[in-house]
Amino acid sequence: MDELEKMKRARDYIGMLARGRNPITGADVSEDSVLNNIRICRCLLYVEEVLSWVVDAGGAVPKRDKKTPFRITRQELERYEFPPEPLPVSKIAQRITELVANDNMKKLCYKDITAFLIDAGALQIVTDSDGKQTKRPTSFGESLGISLDYRQGRNGTYAVVIYNREAQQFILDNMESILARRE
Repeated sequence: MDELEKMKRARDYIGMLARGRNPITGADVSEDSVLNNIRICRCLLYVEEVLSWVVDAGGAVPKRDKKTPFRITRQELERYEFPPEPLPVSKIAQRITELVANDNMKKLCYKDITAFLIDAGALQIVTDSDGKQTKRPTSFGESLGISLDYRQGRNGTYAVVIYNREAQQFILDNMESILARRE
């Protein structure tokens, strides 16, 4: 039996296990079998799919499709934990991305959030003394809890836009609109 035949057999066995059947006898597995656990079942179905890709490619591991756009459910957003200190938008985007357990999905980009906040009138683009464009909170943004924090870096003091708990909640409440802007 060559490697491709072994992969086909492994795929078929995994598929039967995923569907609650003994691959040797064809009999249904018992009700209390670990194979009836939904997480195990999904895992086995995924492995079956991966083996099918390899078999269809003649035994080679095919390149995967591009990652899907970032999506998050309301239930996943409800797991967001607010830190005691205000955060920059990049950290907020990172924390939201971590709520979704999907390695085949793009990360939430902080630029999507700031673009929404600019459109909503909470942030504005201003030109600093060096002629560089930067984002700053508007009075509406300040009322939401967006502010500036001044930090010390190698090249001196610089400003960071930070978001308190209320501003973070505003972002979470508007996640559907933030994600819809990309489509």
